[in-house]
Amino acid sequence: EATAVAARCLSTNNGYIFTRSIETAVAALQSGRCVRLDGDRAKWGAAEAIRLAAAIEQGHCKRLRMLNLHHNNIGSCGAEHLAAAFVAGHCPKLAVLRLNYNYLGSEGADFIAGAIASGACPSLKTLNLAFCGIGNQGAEAIAVALESGFSPKLTEVALTGNPVSGELFLRVGRAKDPQNLAVAAAT
Repeated sequence: EATAVAARCLSTNNGYIFTRSIETAVAALQSGRCVRLDGDRAKWGAAEAIRLAAAIEQGHCKRLRMLNLHHNNIGSCGAEHLAAAFVAGHCPKLAVLRLNYNYLGSEGADFIAGAIASGACPSLKTLNLAFCGIGNQGAEAIAVALESGFSPKLTEVALTGNPVSGELFLRVGRAKDPQNLAVAAAT
């Protein structure tokens, strides 16, 4: 059933799928045709993020450009598994990663930063980590990852709503060309 739903959605929406069903999301990723997966407010936790990561690690996501897991609860464990899937090189075209409103904490930010610093996300343009409970340690990891230069296309980093010092917001902003990098600061 989930495979049929995913196939129908992907064929009629040019590779875009919006779903709250983890089974449909996994089937979409496994199809190799998914370009944009939107699981906004799907109420997914770490277990579902692990299932998504496992589907990504199967190597069928070479076309995936957007992964939106906004407003879920994947936590640092889910971030760890997703980052490992990215490091394995299975999403080379990923341009937009939206993990905002997931409590990742600094540990989760460390995992995502590690994937960026490894060069696993060379096409990444947008990274949204707003309202993820990322403190200074996590922001420091993001800054170091940006300074590594392995995500040359990254032009937007959102850290709004995290307890991060102004100095670290500025450092993240300076990590890239200040004319091209928009960093959403604390409000």
